[in-house]
Amino acid sequence: MIKFLDKPVQGLATLGVLLFAYGTPNIALAHGGGLDSYGCHNQTSNSTYHCHSGSFNGRSFSSKNSMLVVLNSDEPNAGGNQPSTPSEPSTPSTAYDRGDYLTSWRDADGDCQDTRQEVLIRQSRIPVVLSSDGCTVLSGAWDDPYTGYTLTDPSSLDIDHVVPLKEAHESGAWTWGSEQKRAYANDLTNSMSLIGVLNSANRSKSDRDPAYWMPPNELYHCEYIKSWVVVKELYGLSMDSDELVAINNILDLSKNTASPERRVGATLTSNGSVSNQSEFSVAMTKPGTCGYAHRSSPSESITLTASVTPDSNDIGQTVDIVVVAQVGDVLVIKTTDGAFIPWDLSMEKLQPAIKSVNLSETFEFEIITGELGMYGTLNVFLGYLRNNGELVYSPNPVNFEFVN
Repeated sequence: MIKFLDKPVQGLATLGVLLFAYGTPNIALAHGGGLDSYGCHNQTSNSTYHCHSGSFNGRSFSSKNSMLVVLNSDEPNAGGNQPSTPSEPSTPSTAYDRGDYLTSWRDADGDCQDTRQEVLIRQSRIPVVLSSDGCTVLSGAWDDPYTGYTLTDPSSLDIDHVVPLKEAHESGAWTWGSEQKRAYANDLTNSMSLIGVLNSANRSKSDRDPAYWMPPNELYHCEYIKSWVVVKELYGLSMDSDELVAINNILDLSKNTASPERRVGATLTSNGSVSNQSEFSVAMTKPGTCGYAHRSSPSESITLTASVTPDSNDIGQTVDIVVVAQVGDVLVIKTTDGAFIPWDLSMEKLQPAIKSVNLSETFEFEIITGELGMYGTLNVFLGYLRNNGELVYSPNPVNFEFVN
């Protein structure tokens, strides 16, 4: 018979002790399936095609057709797993022509607002004022991260391709077909691809990579580098040696990643586990360090943050957020008062970490911060409880190593 604590354990330092002091049955949580033959699925909540296994594991595309364009191209690594550090670019066989990528902004959804207007609307920190026909942004308030200035006149902003079109071309996009090039130039599916900035800053940057240009606002350097790496990895674009040196001066790719790992979700029903379109991520950060780490020492101060993207059927629903941590066979859950208590996989004893969250969009929150004081592999599962009692969760955890 397994004996559990009689009361919650408070505080960060006791989490590591608790994870080693108590045993629970082995966890047998399998992936719920539901991916297509390419290891991907349509993410309805943000209209993207996202891959969780196979050749494009971890990558997103504007559509399945966009993925097939890349798959059938000569893109490096199109038929294999994307490397964490892209290789040196090959020499383009075709010269760069901006018109191959962008002659004018697209209106992909046919609402009369083209890509430029969509970015301005998305990035404004106040509701924008539109023209009488609803097609053009007349005013708003934009915080330009490149300079730190606040702008209110849309004519003072350019829409910058974080990885410029010419840079993308020379880093591998020259192998793409016409549709993939135009989709890249108008990519609204990834908020890191396009950003509104002061036009003089954009023109100062031109087509230069981080080895030759960085935003004047030094406080934004970490975010800029992370965005650069995410876009390059998302599209399978290579990096040259000078570029990598500049990136590693800020974000050490040998120890950190530019974006958190994501896990596809599933629903635990009375008939078993069924895959859905929810996504979960957990990220570990350290003070003074850019990027997301997967390894730490027990005495280092760390912060674990999480995000929950609801299944399309749950958008707008009020749910309870669940956090489960595991080391070996030891399993604990976080409660609303910040405690970590043992859990025996019983749904009747499952408690939420955060109650009554409206999942109108991706929900982000902090799990824990400080010195964890434990050794070994920490697995973190996330989930949310629907009003009908069903659990939507990440069958595959995000893993962190704690070693000397």
